[in-house]
Amino acid sequence: RECKGMEILTGLYEFCEDLLEKWHREIHDQLPEERQETEIVFTRGDATALSWADADVAFCNSTCFSGELMELLAEKANLMKDGSVFITTTKELPSEKYFLLEKGGILPPIFEHRCGLCGRTSQCAYRPR
Repeated sequence: RECKGMEILTGLYEFCEDLLEKWHREIHDQLPEERQETEIVFTRGDATALSWADADVAFCNSTCFSGELMELLAEKANLMKDGSVFITTTKELPSEKYFLLEKGGILPPIFEHRCGLCGRTSQCAYRPR
């Protein structure tokens, strides 16, 4: 198992690295043994430069993303396998291959953040309009 994170902003990448250290120090050893085998890696860079074809779940904190970047993310997401899940914040994934599973707030309403959980359908699956 792998959990990969990609962050383009230096400050947020460094924050991720700090959290990963805390994870190893305080949480890792408390997990069941099979969960301890999961490798967690953060990389500083552009997530659109990678292939996500083998991903089961993708998360993008897309609040400040442009429409053009959302379209690029959708192109990458469309290459993910059937049954995969793509999570966004504030903006929905502009893809016909994904349908909205759930939409809801992840923070107190004062922050007005919205989270969209989309699932990829197979070509023969029913997708509500």
